[in-house]
Amino acid sequence: MKNRVIIFLAIIICAGFLSCAKEEKEKPVKTEEAVEEKLLVDEELSLFIPSGGVVVPHKSLFQFLPEYGSEEKIKAVLVRLLKGDANFSTVFQSAGQSAGQVSGPGAAGIDVLDVIISRENIAYVDLSRSFMTRNPAGITSEIEAVNSVALTVLKNFPEITGVMILIDGKERKTLAGHIDISMPFRLSDTDNSQGVQ
Repeated sequence: MKNRVIIFLAIIICAGFLSCAKEEKEKPVKTEEAVEEKLLVDEELSLFIPSGGVVVPHKSLFQFLPEYGSEEKIKAVLVRLLKGDANFSTVFQSAGQSAGQVSGPGAAGIDVLDVIISRENIAYVDLSRSFMTRNPAGITSEIEAVNSVALTVLKNFPEITGVMILIDGKERKTLAGHIDISMPFRLSDTDNSQGVQ
């Protein structure tokens, strides 16, 4: 009789474990990858790349979370423009590097520190100091660098009325002695062939 009670209790305990295990298997498991795959929104945007004295658009696919606002999107776009990634090799040349080398401001340590949009829809783009110091010297290189950043923001985000470039969180008079960056750039200020007017 004692053996039967022990066997009966063992069966009940095993049945309880099996039913709990079955309930857990029925619950869907949410992984970060599964959540991100369902939530990402594709957008094709243009990166404006310096090329032979002009700035030309280059289409690039981005994936954003739906809750991303313009600030997060602009920052992601500028990071790709300045640093490149697995899908895009930036063609900015860094000072001291010969043509043909795969390089860019990202390789030179240029970071997008922050993007803030004002009530007037001016995008304040805060770049690391190396944006000033790592670009090749000369007015043409400065025009290309400024136009590349400004056009990439202004052409992709029509709600933005101007782009103010900050260096390490501070306003500067010039980028590297030639181009005035103390005021926001607007579409009327940029020209694909001539630079800032």
